Amino acid sequence: MYDAIILAGGTCPWLKKLSGTEYRAVAMLDGRPLVSYIIDALLDCDAIGKITISGTQKELAGIDLPAGVQVVEANGTMLDNTLAAIRATNASKPVLFVTDDVPLLTAEAVTDFLQKVTNQEADVFYPIIPQSVCLRDFPAGKRTYVTFKDGIFTGGNILLVNPEVVANCKEVAEQVFAKRKYPWKLCSWLGWSFVLKFLLHRLEVKDVEARASQLLGFRGKAIITEFAEIGMDVDKEADWHLIETCLCSEAGGHK
Repeated sequence: MYDAIILAGGTCPWLKKLSGTEYRAVAMLDGRPLVSYIIDALLDCDAIGKITISGTQKELAGIDLPAGVQVVEANGTMLDNTLAAIRATNASKPVLFVTDDVPLLTAEAVTDFLQKVTNQEADVFYPIIPQSVCLRDFPAGKRTYVTFKDGIFTGGNILLVNPEVVANCKEVAEQVFAKRKYPWKLCSWLGWSFVLKFLLHRLEVKDVEARASQLLGFRGKAIITEFAEIGMDVDKEADWHLIETCLCSEAGGHK
């Protein structure tokens, strides 16, 4: 069983005109706070134990949180908040991190991801989703894709992390997180030989795993998932309207 931490300190200025608040976690989507969808998915997952929200106490005070879900004050960078949440949970085994902007997340998707990492050796497990899966399940969705020799993928919004490695690579991890949606910047960080491989579509997922592990000082492993909802985050207004349509038509979740 794994503890889960929801990273819920983000703001989006464009949200204010849609929901009356810039604070993403409490923005009302189809009549419910955004973060409540993530909480429900985690509560329904048998592999998840304690749930902690890293967020602003003042903003989250208006939400009726389920018993046992605790809030840890978020008042720094995402990595600062991550470290604070880890300390608060006193985690000594891998922790599942989830962003607050994936309301279509399901317990089935989380369970599948956690089952796939069983008996694999790594400090960080990161889901990647084939483009074909995203287009199949959410054809109107606009995602950032990277073309590898072994497929075209986009990233997901959950991570299974060994808490011991977070503090050791805080500065570098923050830089990588800032580059996560920009393939060119990531390739530059990985090395210019990777840029050439990227342009020629000769870059394999295992190449990135090996190079990133070398640069960060811990072992990373990409996990291919067939659950597109893991990557359906709310980054822009178009995403909000698409997911709202999915929820209203009961089309969310794995099809």
